[in-house]
Amino acid sequence: MSPVHKFSSFNFFSKRILLFLCLPLILGIILEIWLANRLSTSGEEINKLERLAINLKMQNQQLKNQIDEKSSLVFTFSQAQKLGFDTISKIQYLKASDLALNH
Repeated sequence: MSPVHKFSSFNFFSKRILLFLCLPLILGIILEIWLANRLSTSGEEINKLERLAINLKMQNQQLKNQIDEKSSLVFTFSQAQKLGFDTISKIQYLKASDLALNH
């Protein structure tokens, strides 16, 4: 084998080895960029969902406060007065009738 031929085959193998070493490196860099992009967009979505959850919790608390206010005795008493109900001064009741017993 001539020295030139030996050198060209070495050059061919070194290019092939270099290609096999660089190809995974390039693929790894592309994968890393893609993952970083995915994580950043996922982070934004998680942020948006967390803000929405906080907003819903605040609305839920406001609704609970309104329920508590409307179910309080003071509110019930004021609504009863608006509808014409008044406090009882003398309790009246009906006595049992004997009509139902005479069949």
